Amino acid sequence: PDNVAIARQRFGLEEVHLAGVQEFLTESGLRFDAIVSKDVMEHIEKARIGEFVETIRAGLTPDGVALIQVPNMDWAASSHERYM
Repeated sequence: PDNVAIARQRFGLEEVHLAGVQEFLTESGLRFDAIVSKDVMEHIEKARIGEFVETIRAGLTPDGVALIQVPNMDWAASSHERYM
């Protein structure tokens, strides 16, 4: 909530929302040219990954793109065994 308030007040960005991606995309009906999911997917239950990806796909315009980044398990500060 604090970051949303800062974005609205300091930068004048009115279209800033705090919501889960599935809730927001499903309820808003908005479509985007690009959706970026950075280091989010690993926090979603494995059984719900397909639903997550489908929600993102449905939230894109016909020529829209999704950029989904998952953690780099070989990063020096990561726990490699956690992802094995």
